[in-house]
Amino acid sequence: MDSRLADKTPEGLERTRLELERAAKLSALGDKEGLQELADECEALIRSFPAQQTVSPVGAMRQAPLQPVGTVQRLDIRSLPVGRVSGMFVAMGSDPMQQPIAVPVMVARGATAGPVVMITSALHGNEVNGIAVIHKLFARIEPTQLAGTIIAIPVANPLGYVRH
Repeated sequence: MDSRLADKTPEGLERTRLELERAAKLSALGDKEGLQELADECEALIRSFPAQQTVSPVGAMRQAPLQPVGTVQRLDIRSLPVGRVSGMFVAMGSDPMQQPIAVPVMVARGATAGPVVMITSALHGNEVNGIAVIHKLFARIEPTQLAGTIIAIPVANPLGYVRH
């Protein structure tokens, strides 16, 4: 594991955040090496988290208040409060039995404008490790100090998730 990620102090986490931000900027400029560096550092960070046995799809691990929004038809991040974390379900349609299908979404909208990053998990339903990673990330986010927005979909495939 990258030694930078072993330092869990606030200073170490801030250094890691700045390095990931730098890598994200490089990848946005089309720098494939920067993109690979970002992927490697994120993978190392994910591996550094201890396994979580049971995770609810929306907001179970939030330490700061999660502002519930309910179910929405369309995700409009501009309508969400600045400097807060919001949790909602986005309606996606209905299954063959005409039961509604909704995807859980968590949004950390920073206090200042910046890039928008989206993270998904459980795309195939049985890949549940990413759910815990998203919750741990959101438990550590301080939206009042965040520049930009992080959108996370802990369970991108709710039907597959329920089947597994």
